[in-house]
Amino acid sequence: LQWVINCAAYTAVDKAESEPDKARKINVLGVKNLAESCAQLGIPLIHFSTDYVYHNRQNTPYVEADPVSPKDVYARTKLAGERAALRINPRSMVIRTSWVYSNFGHNFVKTMLRLGRERSEISVVADQIGSPTYAPDLAETVLKIIQKVESGAVPRESIAGIWHYSNEGVASWYDFASAIFELENIACK
Repeated sequence: LQWVINCAAYTAVDKAESEPDKARKINVLGVKNLAESCAQLGIPLIHFSTDYVYHNRQNTPYVEADPVSPKDVYARTKLAGERAALRINPRSMVIRTSWVYSNFGHNFVKTMLRLGRERSEISVVADQIGSPTYAPDLAETVLKIIQKVESGAVPRESIAGIWHYSNEGVASWYDFASAIFELENIACK
């Protein structure tokens, strides 16, 4: 059994407003092409998406059946990519996650570490709440899902659809930045 895991995405949320065509090409057309190829070969597609598709002030964790309401280009293209994957390849598994960070690539943790070392004061919003998700934990979970399907413990058909995964806990961007600075002993306001 083969698998395709799509980790590629246009994730510059603010910049997508000035580059909607580029965001659409990556987040919609790229996913559509992968889903078509996977469907032709009978291969399951695991595609990562985002909690930004909800864009409301809900004070409880989202469940997969909650209504979506994407407000910006990034969120609309991510939702369109999800829908393309699920429509084109019924074996697709869409995993909505949030605030992914790691030691690699561009992400909030790396940006805060850089800014914290360069500046004595940083402005970070406190009105957006989410669940920071460590990329290696997300990857490990996906590999466990694949292993369970390949071993026969979980039917392949049962993973198709939309799923949520993030690490436990919630924080505002401000709380997250404060924790990063505290862990790294960076004196930044």
